[in-house]
Amino acid sequence: MRNTTVERLPIVITSTNIEQIIKVPQLERSTGEEQAAAVCNALQEWGLCDIVQALHHIYELILRSVFEIKIPEVTSSPAIPLFKIFQKQWHKLDINKYNIGIEDQACDVALENVKEDILNFVKTWFTCPLPNKSPNQDLQFIKDKKLYEVFDTEISRVSIQKLCNHLWYLTLEAAALSFFDDSIPLEVKQKNIDAFITEESLKLFSRFNIDDGFLKHDPTSWESSESYINGKKIINSLKIVNDTAERAVRLMEEYNSTLTLDEEQKQFILKCVQ
Repeated sequence: MRNTTVERLPIVITSTNIEQIIKVPQLERSTGEEQAAAVCNALQEWGLCDIVQALHHIYELILRSVFEIKIPEVTSSPAIPLFKIFQKQWHKLDINKYNIGIEDQACDVALENVKEDILNFVKTWFTCPLPNKSPNQDLQFIKDKKLYEVFDTEISRVSIQKLCNHLWYLTLEAAALSFFDDSIPLEVKQKNIDAFITEESLKLFSRFNIDDGFLKHDPTSWESSESYINGKKIINSLKIVNDTAERAVRLMEEYNSTLTLDEEQKQFILKCVQ
């Protein structure tokens, strides 16, 4: 039946200028274990198990957790009462006579004590898709939110808890992305480089075929090292999967019940239409 509802998991691989759906399997229960098994099976079918690296950010989940304790109307439905009010009033806006919040005096006064916190989160939000900055940025975020408990213990607690619940991905291999993070001072890299060079962290270099020769030299010389420059280009070409995954979910929603009900043909179509 075309109106049958099924749970599916779009599995997408990315590379430089490439986003490719490799499979969109049906899931019976959609548990974490079942999703992990589906991803592993798809990667095995494509022979990609040894050359992929999963990167994602969860700052939208952190933002939601804060909203949930501060705004009771937050739900899992898109029909959030607060946004419904905005929607009903939106047509009354005169696009020729309005001030954006950052320039509005009333907003400026109301947000005076939290303006820097908002700007810091906005900065984090826009830089979290950068893979080389994600390990250090997550660490700094935890430190900042720990300090924030003097202003609001609830926001501090739920923010840290939500991020820590997802630190499973921050392995030694993923932490090696920090070698290519320009925002980390050279003296910090000099002090900690020996602790970061391990058998586990070096897997990042073999996974992406990056020459690790620059690690034998002082970090002050890395910027002029060909191996470092080439490695940095590769790392910067990696994509955080959130936006890619959301596009794949939307594609699945559009094509799930159209064109064909044959599962094999559906998988083929989804790989082609993206």
